[in-house]
Amino acid sequence: MLKTRKVVSMLLVVAMLAAMLVVGIVATAAEGDTITIKFNNSNGWDTVYVHYWGNGETTWPGEPMTDLGEGIWSAEVPAEVSVVFNNNNNGLQTGNIEGVQDGYTYNPDGSYTTAGGEQGEPDPVEMMTVYFNDVLSWGTVYVHYWGNGTSTWPGVAMTDNGEGTFSAEIPEGTSVVFTASSDGPQTVDITADADAVYTPTTTDDQGHYYVEAAAIDDEQPTEAPEDPTEEPTEAPEDPTQAPE
Repeated sequence: MLKTRKVVSMLLVVAMLAAMLVVGIVATAAEGDTITIKFNNSNGWDTVYVHYWGNGETTWPGEPMTDLGEGIWSAEVPAEVSVVFNNNNNGLQTGNIEGVQDGYTYNPDGSYTTAGGEQGEPDPVEMMTVYFNDVLSWGTVYVHYWGNGTSTWPGVAMTDNGEGTFSAEIPEGTSVVFTASSDGPQTVDITADADAVYTPTTTDDQGHYYVEAAAIDDEQPTEAPEDPTEEPTEAPEDPTQAPE
């Protein structure tokens, strides 16, 4: 009787180990599954890359896609990922596209066509308002954004609200650069916050302006800050000069 119990116990252990092995194999296969996604390059980018995350992650700007012709590009990515399509980090990209599906063709605005030919629309984009305090008297201000959709440089023309303040609505979750024109002065890259007012201050070694951020209800400066690197207009007195 005791011998029979030992045999049964051993069989149960073997069965449990086998079940664990099968589960491990299934899990590994699921983690390694790939899907094929396509991108409709309707804006004529020279090349298309796909950056993904959520089940593995690429290093930005991601992996190059294959040109299938007629504006359609293709890539294999892990299942259950989100993506951003971009033109190899040359300033153009889509917004975040969550949970891409096998066989779908995605458009730059996030809309898509399923493998069966059905059309789908992206989730609505939440918008926010950003402000710029034009203490440098640019006169015209643009805001270029990326990270959740991308504007075309130099960006969106901002609305002049008077008294040197400009505003624009842009998608939430974006980074921005404020600029006077396509080849004019500009700020450094900024992670934008809703209802924040950005005031340019001093410049970095590339001549791009740092900014100070404040809430829209706070009093804003009306003059540009002094540049600490500016040369003095008069020579200082020589402390070694003999008195008269």
